[in-house]
Amino acid sequence: MDRNHTVTAVTGAGTMGAGIAQVLASAGYDVRLWDLSEEPLNGGVDRIRKRLNRQVEKGRLNRKEADRIFSRIRPTTRMDERRAEASPRK
Repeated sequence: MDRNHTVTAVTGAGTMGAGIAQVLASAGYDVRLWDLSEEPLNGGVDRIRKRLNRQVEKGRLNRKEADRIFSRIRPTTRMDERRAEASPRK
């Protein structure tokens, strides 16, 4: 499997969903982080950014790597977008 071309959807941007999205993005997957509305979605994105910043501050990641991980995560509230991009391709 070529992880650079695999899109994965995570439903729910709460603590667990945001954490799963970050782990997947760190492993090289493109991630569509979906939630019902902007508020929880923005909260999840903020949590991811804070965790990545902490890893940079502690020297576990460099800024370029953290930005690359963050860029793999695309938040959305559109169910059709989540389904279309993350559905299995044949």
